[in-house]
Amino acid sequence: MSVYLDRFLNIPAARKPQPSEAIKTPQDPSELLEIMNKQQQVTEAARWVMTYLGEGGEKVPLFNILGHSLLREDAEFHSFQMYEAGVVEHDYWAEEESSLSERAQETMILAMTRYLAGHAPTAREMPHTVRIAMRLHEGEKLFEEE
Repeated sequence: MSVYLDRFLNIPAARKPQPSEAIKTPQDPSELLEIMNKQQQVTEAARWVMTYLGEGGEKVPLFNILGHSLLREDAEFHSFQMYEAGVVEHDYWAEEESSLSERAQETMILAMTRYLAGHAPTAREMPHTVRIAMRLHEGEKLFEEE
């Protein structure tokens, strides 16, 4: 257990990414979906969000896109729980006006982005499974032996 704790839990905290210098206007939040459509894009997704927020991008469309990215994946209970907790915590801090509150809001958004990017893309088999379940529910035969 000691080796596990030392090796896997004793990692440095992820630094706050710097906004991209190449982008000077707020981007379309759907661009984030394209970034999260490839594996290992945690840093790039976080950088995109910092640029978006730094250039005055609206948070509501960003939360909608993050929610969309969650729903298109084969998400598990904890992913939904994390997203909900991040939004609730963000809104809690948004009620205050201080530099700590601004930093906390930013941290919540970055945490949600990094988590979702780290778990994307999945196999996205859930829609197929649901279609099969609906067909079975409606009495359709999926397979017949000859």
